[in-house]
Amino acid sequence: MLQSILHGKVPSVLVRSEDVLTSSVFGLLSYISSPALLVDMLAQVEPVLGERPFQVKPVTQVEFHFWPRLHTSEPDLVLVFCHEDDTYTLTAIEAKYLSPKSSLEKWEVPAEDRSAAGRDQLVKQMQDLQLLETRRLFAIPEKAAVQYAMYYVTNDHIAPGTDLNETIRAMPKDLAMSMTLAWFDWAYIYEAVLRDRKRSLQDEKIKRDLKQLCESLEFTRFGGFRHIKSVQKATWKIAEGERKKQG
Repeated sequence: MLQSILHGKVPSVLVRSEDVLTSSVFGLLSYISSPALLVDMLAQVEPVLGERPFQVKPVTQVEFHFWPRLHTSEPDLVLVFCHEDDTYTLTAIEAKYLSPKSSLEKWEVPAEDRSAAGRDQLVKQMQDLQLLETRRLFAIPEKAAVQYAMYYVTNDHIAPGTDLNETIRAMPKDLAMSMTLAWFDWAYIYEAVLRDRKRSLQDEKIKRDLKQLCESLEFTRFGGFRHIKSVQKATWKIAEGERKKQG
């Protein structure tokens, strides 16, 4: 599937579907042997709420879980990071391309009466992430210390303030105190690949495909004009007779 996408054999409307984008881009990241690229990428995102994860404890491994069924939600991806001190960082990623959040907070309904369909999509995922049943689903020991993070990925060039502010407004106080909420765009992944250090031959092949995929999807930023040819200095002059006419 990936090679057919890279060589333009898959219709654009299919390639740009959110599920295909998620599986293609993050699927390639899952094949890289070291979690360092992914950790560095997420650690450098500036949160809109909470503290940056991955600042102190080194990560020893990461598990990718695509579209896991949680209590009331289904994130596009859950990442389970295990640190060298046997603590964990549990991260949900919700990736959008053209569509909005699938559900918004229904403020007209009292909070205690709101069903899952009446809750903000990101809030539902963050609450589900912290449930004991979610720990059990991903085989995280019940007594292990866990840090929680939610990353919202969109194709916006600047942070979608309305979306994020609505999510923060809908977060219960205890959730807001215990969760990191952050945003980045698809092009940020491309930048992370470009700045990553050189790795093994196999990892470099994967990064090459990921770079090509991002370029084919135009998940890049304008980096200024390059290789502009110098313009030859003009050698013509106004004839003396024409100069007098103009004067």
